[in-house]
Parts: sequence; C-alpha cells; structure tokens
Amino acid sequence: MVVGIIGLGLIGGSVAAGLMESCLPSKVLGFDTSPEAVAAARQKGWISGSVDHLSELADVDLIILATPPDSTVRILAEIEPLLSEKPFLTDCSSVKRSIVDAVPASLLPRFVGGHPMAGHHESGHASAQLGLFTDCQWILTPQEETDPAALRLVKRIVFALDAHPVEMDPDSHDRHVAALSHLPHILANALLCMSADLDHPEVAAGSWADLTRVGGTEPDLWRQILIHNRGRVLESLEALQQYLDGIRSTLEEGNGSEIADEIRRAASHKR
Repeated sequence: MVVGIIGLGLIGGSVAAGLMESCLPSKVLGFDTSPEAVAAARQKGWISGSVDHLSELADVDLIILATPPDSTVRILAEIEPLLSEKPFLTDCSSVKRSIVDAVPASLLPRFVGGHPMAGHHESGHASAQLGLFTDCQWILTPQEETDPAALRLVKRIVFALDAHPVEMDPDSHDRHVAALSHLPHILANALLCMSADLDHPEVAAGSWADLTRVGGTEPDLWRQILIHNRGRVLESLEALQQYLDGIRSTLEEGNGSEIADEIRRAASHKR
C-alpha cells in the first residue's frame, strides 16, 4: 500500500510518523508547499519520499489531505483531473459539511471525510509527533455513495495510528465539534482578551491557564474553521448566551442554592 499525505504540518506530519512506525504502508509520500516541512519529515524518517506535484500522487492507494479547510476545498478541485481511478481519499479537517459538499461528484464514492480529535496548542511541522493520535477518537463521515472499500481502508489507517474510528454524518459532526471544540477556542480567546484590561494579570492561577491553553493559536486556521462552521458555531453561541443569562439572573437574585445545583449538574456530567 502506498499512501500520499498532502500537508506535513502538525496533523499531516504526525500521521506520516505514525504510519511509518506502523509499517502498514509500503511507502508514505509527502507533499507540502513548505520545503522546511518536507525536509524535516525526511530527516526524521517520517516519509519514504516526497513529491513536487500533486499529479505524482495519481496512482497511490490513499491520499490523506491534512490541510486547512480552504486549502482542502481548493486541492479537491485541483486534484480531480489528475487522478487515475485508483486512489481513495480522506481528509483531516475540523469541519465536514463544507468539505463533503466540495468533493467533486467523480471523487465522492472514493472519499471518506475524517477528523482526528487530537492536536496541540502549538502548530506547524515542528510540533508534529509520533503517538499524537493514540487513544483519540477519529471521526469518519462516510456517505451513501461511499465505496465500502474506501471506508475499510481508511479505518485500517485509523487503527494503525492507534486511534478509534467513530462514524457520524457530516452535520452531526459539525454540531458536536462546534460545542466541544470550536466554542472552547472562542471562549479561550475571549478570556485572553478580557485579561488585557486587568492591572495584574500575572496573578492568574491554574484554572485560567487551563481554560486559555488553546487561545491565540493559528489565527488564519481558526478563521477558516469558524467561517466554514459558522452556522453550528452560532447555534452554540446562542445556547451559551442563554445559559449565561440564566446564571446572571441567578446571581442577581443571590440564589446560592441554584448556583450550587448548576455546579453539581456540571460535576455529574463531567463524571
């Protein structure tokens, strides 16, 4: 099996590292517009070789797109006329409906949308690491048109990376990650911006550090993610606003028992 990876940053580089370690593919070929990312992957032994043009991936068994949403949409259009009838394709984007909708009709049976629920607050090829996906959930969004062989192959890749495949439809994926991933990034940024008005932000302790860990990361990437999933993110923001309005009313009333009940409800759900 030959796998081609487009994008050798944090996610793509980590995928390459894990696949080379697993020995599942006979070759892992990398493509990236950054010569430094390609050189780093080669130096670490995370790819068998690199390609200079997308057309050189025409006959691999599987293409993995590990690029930001805007780039993924563009590459899907560019690569369609270059491919033979052989390669299956998957992606690693944090949004799924807009990506699936952008897949050319001729590629749709061969495409399995994917999203590894793993990452790092630092980005780029220098942050790629072996074992990034160990025990993580890896969401897959096959469609009615999806070739079962494509889904089987992508699942083999996920298992080879020691991750756990979870099948969802694209809309359900976007609704879940809006609440579980995209909203937390917005909140982290909000807390960081609010702290700018404080005279002594240096007194912040562990809870603030935990809540802001992902704040301020990769502005262009997160611009793309939030815009691509804006409908679901807006729904999550509305739900959050309603919750905050309720907490505000409870505080204004000085109702300590209701506040304690909310904390207990959160603790129960956390367990």
